[in-house]
Amino acid sequence: MLLLAASALQGTDERHIQVSRDGLLDYIRQQSKDFEAGHAEARLAQADADKRRELVEAYVAEEALAREARRLGFDDRDYIIKRRLVQKMELMSQGFAAAEVRITPEAVRAHYDANPEAYEESARLTFAHVYIADAGAAEQAEVLLTEINTNAAPFAHANRYGDRFPYHSAYVDRTATFVAGHFGEAFARTLLAAEENAQRWQGPIHSKHGLHLVLLTESKPAHLPAFEDIEPRVEADFRQQEIKRRTNEALQRIVETYEVSVDDLEAG
Repeated sequence: MLLLAASALQGTDERHIQVSRDGLLDYIRQQSKDFEAGHAEARLAQADADKRRELVEAYVAEEALAREARRLGFDDRDYIIKRRLVQKMELMSQGFAAAEVRITPEAVRAHYDANPEAYEESARLTFAHVYIADAGAAEQAEVLLTEINTNAAPFAHANRYGDRFPYHSAYVDRTATFVAGHFGEAFARTLLAAEENAQRWQGPIHSKHGLHLVLLTESKPAHLPAFEDIEPRVEADFRQQEIKRRTNEALQRIVETYEVSVDDLEAG
C-alpha cells in the first residue's frame, strides 16, 4: 500500500514524494486537458475522500515512475516528456512481464471455465418483416398475412408490402441485442421463441413501433462455444491478462519504494 501521510515535510530526498495542492491541480489539468481557470479547483473541491485518494495515488504512481525513469538516465521535467518517461517505464515493465509469463494448458482451461460470459456467443436472427404502423390494426394485419402467404412472398419482397419502417425490412444474422435496439426487447424475445419457417410468414407480432408480419428463416440461440473451438482465443486473452497483472505488480513495487506525504489540499 502507498504511504500517504499528510504533513508539511519538504525534504529533498528523491525517495520522498510531496503531494501539494498546486501539484495535484496541475495533474488534474494535464490529465483532463482542461486548462480553464477554476475548472481543476472545482473538480478537486467536488471530489469525495475516495476520489481524492484515487487522484493522489495516480499522481504518486506517475511521479514515482517518472523518477525511476530519470534514475535510469533520463532527466527532463517537461510534463509531456514526463508522461513519455512513465510510458517507457510501463512498456519496459510490460516487456519483462511478457517474457516471464508461462502459460499452461490447465491454466488456460481454468480461465475459460471461470469466464464463460466472455466467450458466450449472442443469439442471432435472420428474418424479413412487413410493417403495419397502426398497432391496433390487428384485423388488417391478419388480412395482409393471408395475402402474403397466398402469394408465397419471398424474403426479398418484404418491402413491397405494408408501411415504411424506420430501419430495415430485412435483418441477416443480426444479434438479438441489435434487433431489440430497433424493435424493442419484447419483440426480440418473441422472435427468439418463434419457430423457424422459411416458407411461411408469421404474426402479427407487436413491437414498440406497431405490428409486424415476419418471415423467420434462421434463429440461433445464445451458446458457449466448446473450449476446443476457441482455445487459441482463450489462451491469447489469458496471456494478456497475466501480462497486465504482472506489469501492474511490477509498477506498484516501484511506487512502494517511495515515501509519500500529502499537503492540505483544501483551498487556502
